[in-house]
Amino acid sequence: MEFAKRNNTIDILRAFVMFLMIFVNDFWTVRGVPHCLEHAGQNEDFLGLADYIFPAFLFVVGLSIPYAIERGYANGHSELEMVFHVLGRSLALWVMGVFFANVEAGLSSDVVLSMPVFRILMIVGFCLVWNNYPKTTDVRKKALFTILKISGVALLIYLSVIFRDSRGGIFQARWWGILGSIGWTYLVCAFVYFAFRRNIFKHAVVWIVLVVLCMLESDNLIPRESFLQAFLKMLHIPPGAKTAFCMGGVLTSLVTMRTAGWKMKFKVLLSIGIIASLIAAGSLTHGHWIVSKNLQTPPTLFYCTAAVISAYVLIAWLVSKGWTKAFQIISPAGTSTLTCYLIPVFMTAVMRLLNFGPVFQIDGIYGLLKCLIFSFICICVAGLLERIHIKLKI
Repeated sequence: MEFAKRNNTIDILRAFVMFLMIFVNDFWTVRGVPHCLEHAGQNEDFLGLADYIFPAFLFVVGLSIPYAIERGYANGHSELEMVFHVLGRSLALWVMGVFFANVEAGLSSDVVLSMPVFRILMIVGFCLVWNNYPKTTDVRKKALFTILKISGVALLIYLSVIFRDSRGGIFQARWWGILGSIGWTYLVCAFVYFAFRRNIFKHAVVWIVLVVLCMLESDNLIPRESFLQAFLKMLHIPPGAKTAFCMGGVLTSLVTMRTAGWKMKFKVLLSIGIIASLIAAGSLTHGHWIVSKNLQTPPTLFYCTAAVISAYVLIAWLVSKGWTKAFQIISPAGTSTLTCYLIPVFMTAVMRLLNFGPVFQIDGIYGLLKCLIFSFICICVAGLLERIHIKLKI
């Protein structure tokens, strides 16, 4: 395996994580969800299934970084071109994240648009700007695609200008939202990779530094008036854990490449050793900090990293045994991931616009089954959209 080639294991893991993300994000439509599946409370010493999803996604982002950058180099792109590409992807995630963060603050009744209409137009704007338009030499088609992109930018600017939150506040960077947080962690880890490329030791040192930052932050040992805190506050970025999840993915890809020629039994032993070490670190630190995804504590970092590496190793083993086609049903979630993320938002807004919301308040096992079906539907819709060249690519 080479970095310049696509890693099917990463695509499948990304698809599986996105499937679960849609599944748990739909819990608000049902009642009686088992606590083990839900997000834990703010100060609760517990991790539910939903708490593993975002860390797992950050890890997958890190897994992809070495492959994406090395593939760019293999295709003849210069380092400057690659840097601008990374900046462009980060900017797109920041913009989308800020829109979502503002929408979460509610919409004033003074705004001419209702919340469902605002959300629908927001998603349309994202699609117009960042759709992966077909490559063509036709001048008229190129002009059309350019017009569509400009229209998307104009639409997003219009939405940001007319926006007022439930208290009358204007459109602003309240925080970066989920997508924006991904954008920042991606940017940091991509630039670290530019600096150190395939040097596992230097990447491991960066990961350790991030773990230490996570520990310091969890014990409130970073002075509130320090330059670091002021800088992170300005950017709305918490230190340590989020970036450590992503850097853990980068390290895992580097180790995967370094051990590509090893016999399977040695790969298994190495994987068991790494996973066991992370679980042991989680157990040791759990004596001092609670397990909390919201607080981004060190044991959360270790346990979640161990869990996602376990999933990665299992999927890699299944792929090596020829099980790739078994995951084909969720494959669009691995290749059209951003589209998949936006589809539930769009569909929910349409249902609210049509006053279909209360119909979906279902209890217990039937509610969970509904959430599973909804997740599959969203992924299938993403696959159908991909066939007609509607796929967001940043």
